[in-house]
Amino acid sequence: MQKIDLSEASVRLVDNGEGRAKGVGMKLRTSISVLVWVLCVPGIILHSTLSFPAFGGIFIGIFNPNSISFLEWCFLLMLFLSLFSWFILAEMNVAWLKGRRLHWVWPVSGVILSTAWMLPVKDGAGLVALLFVSPGVVLASFLVFWHLWRAKTAGVIDS
Repeated sequence: MQKIDLSEASVRLVDNGEGRAKGVGMKLRTSISVLVWVLCVPGIILHSTLSFPAFGGIFIGIFNPNSISFLEWCFLLMLFLSLFSWFILAEMNVAWLKGRRLHWVWPVSGVILSTAWMLPVKDGAGLVALLFVSPGVVLASFLVFWHLWRAKTAGVIDS
C-alpha cells in the first residue's frame, strides 16, 4: 500500500497547461470540498431561515424607522449580508479546485461577512449557529490562508 503525504498532496500543483491542479491533489481537494459542503447543508438551511426574516425586518425598518433601533437594524443588515459569505466560500472553493488564487478582497470580505453578525448576538446564539456551519468555517479558514499566503509560495496562477 502506497503512503501519501496529504499535506504535500493537497498543496502541490502541477500545471497541465490551464493552471489547474491534477492527480492526487485534485482528487483530495474534490473529496474534501464535497464532504464539507454536504456537512454544511444544515447550516446553510439554518442561515437562510434566519436571514430571510431579517430581510423583512430591514424592509420594515426602512419604511418605519421608529419600529426598530439602530443596533437592531445593523444586526439585521449584517445577518442578511452574511448570506453572501456562502457565495464567497463557493468562489474560493472553486478557485482552489482549479489551482487559481483569488484577489485578496474575496477572502477578506468573506471573513468579515461571515463573522460580523455573530459578534453582537446575545446568550451565545451565534456560537450555537457556528456549530452548524463549523465544517464550512474550517474550510473557509484554510482557503483564506491558501488564497492569501500559501498560493503565493506554491507558484499558483492568479485569477
